[in-house]
Amino acid sequence: MTKVFISQPMANKTEQEILEERANIFQYAKERFPDAELIDSYFDDYKPSTGSIGLKYLAKSLELLADADVAYFAPGWDDARGCRIENECAIEYGIEVHEIHYFMLFKKFRKKHEPYNLREEVAAWTAKHLGEEHVDEMLDKYDKINSGIPIGGFAETAAFIDLIRTIKAEKKHV
Repeated sequence: MTKVFISQPMANKTEQEILEERANIFQYAKERFPDAELIDSYFDDYKPSTGSIGLKYLAKSLELLADADVAYFAPGWDDARGCRIENECAIEYGIEVHEIHYFMLFKKFRKKHEPYNLREEVAAWTAKHLGEEHVDEMLDKYDKINSGIPIGGFAETAAFIDLIRTIKAEKKHV
């Protein structure tokens, strides 16, 4: 049995959004580890507005992380203090680490809701904001990163993922 720990930023998210993201990430993990067992690290009693102390919950989370074989880090983990600490601990203590990017979750979403085609959205966004002459280049990057092939250095990959976030956010507001 492969014990899976999920680290995810929770600020400004509803309980439903948090739990849906966790379910999607766990399904993604099960593709790699069919015998996966989820370590329940979601604390439904954590409410900063009622006086919960974040550091105490981080300590609980680290205790659960210690039992993990693999840790998955949700999109935006690197902007969340607790997730960064969990990531550092996982690396330092030899727990296998996987970073989930938004495009991986989009891929899952597309399988369930086929009418939405993110590739077409990337093409349309590029044509509108950067010009038609950049569409082929952006689609080439999209295809590579969607297949797990690096598109350059970390900064270029991160910038492209941010672009995908922008496109997704704009799609929500249309």
